[in-house]
Amino acid sequence: MFTDLFINQRKVSFSAFVNYALYSSNGYYNKDSKISKNGDFLTSPTISKIYGQTLAYFLNKEIILKYNNNSNINLIELGSNEGILMSHVVDYIKKYSPGIYKKLKIILIERNSNLHKKINKNLSLHNDKLIVETSIEALSVESKTAIIFCNEFFDALPFERCVLLDEKLYQINIYMKNGEILESLDLLDSNLHEKFSQYNLKCADNIFFEFPVLEYEKYFELLSKKFKNIFFLINDYGNKSDFFHSSPDPFGTSRCFFEHKVSRDFYQNIFNQDITHDVNFSFLSLVAKKFNFKEDNFFSQTKFFIDNDDVMELWTEKEYGALKKLVPPNSMGEKFKFILFKR
Repeated sequence: MFTDLFINQRKVSFSAFVNYALYSSNGYYNKDSKISKNGDFLTSPTISKIYGQTLAYFLNKEIILKYNNNSNINLIELGSNEGILMSHVVDYIKKYSPGIYKKLKIILIERNSNLHKKINKNLSLHNDKLIVETSIEALSVESKTAIIFCNEFFDALPFERCVLLDEKLYQINIYMKNGEILESLDLLDSNLHEKFSQYNLKCADNIFFEFPVLEYEKYFELLSKKFKNIFFLINDYGNKSDFFHSSPDPFGTSRCFFEHKVSRDFYQNIFNQDITHDVNFSFLSLVAKKFNFKEDNFFSQTKFFIDNDDVMELWTEKEYGALKKLVPPNSMGEKFKFILFKR
């Protein structure tokens, strides 16, 4: 099953394995979506449309204040899955700010082309404005202004698992023996070591940390080349840290989701489970800065709803009930953070 992963090489990096498990032709994110009550996990947009409406209210305020004079605006979602979140956002803007809506080009970046048909169906009311692509590279636009948002996108990118031991940096690589996937602890390769040295974060001894530096740099570089004026709002699971590791757990934050159960069995249920990690927003901000993005704000999901509570007057009693799942400090409300970059 994994012969194509080890073509011409005895070992591969952990990030190569994650990319293979999640994004290869048989990968987890190239199948039908499993983001549901009956799937593997839930996200804020799938719990209720109030998330998308609040996001639309927030974005709409920013567009009116800063981009209203633009004739055309690219509204972009990264990792859109089936397009549910974007549909909630643009439905709201169309209804309450038709003047802004007329300026929008609605763009969804979803690498799983099997979901594009569902995206087009969920956004059928906006087909005349709709662009669906598998990558940022494939995107062709006239306007250089982009309002970009994503939900649980960065925690789904491939990453290395690294550790500092006796003042030396190591990474997890994997290999196969007698049909079993095994881990090997090897010195950090020279390219990653150079990247590690570029970012001013601390590192404690004997605690694993996730290092998605190549993926982070790739996306910020792509966006910086494609657009001139960028408003980039990211919502993800994690926190800020002065250390590369953002958790006291010596194992790190990497984990798997399968049927709403969490484990660290990376090499079980391959292709059928999600592999993820917490986002270190301090590290993300340092990468963004390298490509001339400026961090403008950082706040919890709870604060996001509190600061944009004017939209609540639209909600039904049922939707208020959904809010109880999205804002509690001991769960989604404080564990999920927003970070805003501008360029």
